[in-house]
Amino acid sequence: MKQNLILFWSAIAFLSGTTANAQTTGTLTDSRDGQVYKTITLNGKSWMAQNLNYATDKGSCCYNDQKDFCYKYGKLYTWTQTDIACPVDWHVPTGGEWQSLIDYFGGDESAGTKLLKGGSSGFNASLGGDRGKSGSFENIGAGGYYWSSTPASDNEVYCRNFYSGGAKVIRFENIRESSFSVRCVKD
Repeated sequence: MKQNLILFWSAIAFLSGTTANAQTTGTLTDSRDGQVYKTITLNGKSWMAQNLNYATDKGSCCYNDQKDFCYKYGKLYTWTQTDIACPVDWHVPTGGEWQSLIDYFGGDESAGTKLLKGGSSGFNASLGGDRGKSGSFENIGAGGYYWSSTPASDNEVYCRNFYSGGAKVIRFENIRESSFSVRCVKD
């Protein structure tokens, strides 16, 4: 009888998405290219639990222009391409949405260890590096740089940085011509 109950509840969890620590996981299939992404609901918002890997017409690339890096870390995007990068009904998070997520996991000083790949949150921020305006690739495995949709000035945007072994999540301003990773949030 006990085994039947376990199987019953396992089937219910599978059909509705699994829940761990009140965090629901699931998947999203991008209708544009068929790629499937893991998702997680954190603090009432559904987030991709993987970096976006959709190829835009221009302004997206694999780190060092090598496809193997895209499979592991997703693509890097210029800020202008983030407008079309996310699937339908999903968007690049605002600065406020990023802050709300980070605050939920302890704030700027400590959320990094929970949000990084392998951390307790299931968000799995990866350290996909970046591409500077000059075209040089840097920081693979050491830093994960993520766009927000919130402009800081006419030429800069607020971004988030996770780094290897770091508890801090750094908010910074960066020029729009750089290429960073993208996480999408459900509308």
